[in-house]
Amino acid sequence: MSSVLVLSEYDEGVPLAFMMRSEKHIVRTSSRRFPEIFAQGTNPSRIARPSQMLEQFDLILSTTPFVDEEMVRNKRLIGAGRFHAKLLDPAYLDSIRASLLAHTSSFALEGQRVVVTTWVSPKGYSPTHLLSLTYDRLMDGDKGPLTYAGSVHRLVKESKLFEEIFPPLLPLLQKVGFIGPLTAYLIVNESETFLYSLSPVLTSFLLQGMSELSRKPLFSLFWGSLDGDQAEIQSDEYALCVSLSCSMPKENESYVSPPLEALPHLWLRDAKETPEGFLTMGTSGLLGVVSARGVSIKECKRRISRTLSNGVKSPEVQYRSDIGDDAEERFNVLRSWGWLI
Repeated sequence: MSSVLVLSEYDEGVPLAFMMRSEKHIVRTSSRRFPEIFAQGTNPSRIARPSQMLEQFDLILSTTPFVDEEMVRNKRLIGAGRFHAKLLDPAYLDSIRASLLAHTSSFALEGQRVVVTTWVSPKGYSPTHLLSLTYDRLMDGDKGPLTYAGSVHRLVKESKLFEEIFPPLLPLLQKVGFIGPLTAYLIVNESETFLYSLSPVLTSFLLQGMSELSRKPLFSLFWGSLDGDQAEIQSDEYALCVSLSCSMPKENESYVSPPLEALPHLWLRDAKETPEGFLTMGTSGLLGVVSARGVSIKECKRRISRTLSNGVKSPEVQYRSDIGDDAEERFNVLRSWGWLI
């Protein structure tokens, strides 16, 4: 058992906090607007001044770029946001061997939207990286938030996509001591790669795919990146993630209440733990994400359906059933273009 501090801006760190809690670690959270997600027991969640208590934690996870200077000097901090401005500075982006464009115009460009995530440690990049296809769609019947609807993930050892973006960044990352996941958001066509965003903070949606494919506790993944002892993660499976939403969530409702065996695959967000089980906080239309792995998208969908049948308690919960329908075809197209081996 270890002690973990999760830093968030709003509620984006809740899935990480619950996952660390399910792995039997002592979890604390801190945010300017972070609610009390653990409402019982001897594990109080919220800390008002975390910078004064850093030595009490074995691991500190950040899902926000807003981290004070005293905190970022701590060597156990993963996903520190202090690098955000530097990485997005045009002087650094010009060194990347990829075509660049402004984020505001990126959605006018034709091509596949691809996300590549790697892990950075003092010894360099991880042996494998995560390749993700994301789906931004309305929920069925135009209900629920206009939000991220789901994603499909594969682990890749080598790819031209990775080589286009990440190697030129490594000297900068090592110079400033960055540790943790680094994510590039790309638009790819047959001849070019366009980078429109870099994220050096923990992106929980992508971590769900990494967690499924690695078959390891999240704590082990994070801990290995602190000293560079990252074992190579290999998997030929797919990981599928589907968002759960509600158009007008009420507080203290049991929309999603998973059994214990489903917790590794159901990442609750608008939720708090109470003696009555998991209840909503009523602060976000995104209730959580359900994830699964399988040798095919069809198998992933079957496992997600089983988790949903056991965990979703209200007909008001919305999710897209078509996430990943074209994923295998899209991966094949990237391979035919030469971006994947």
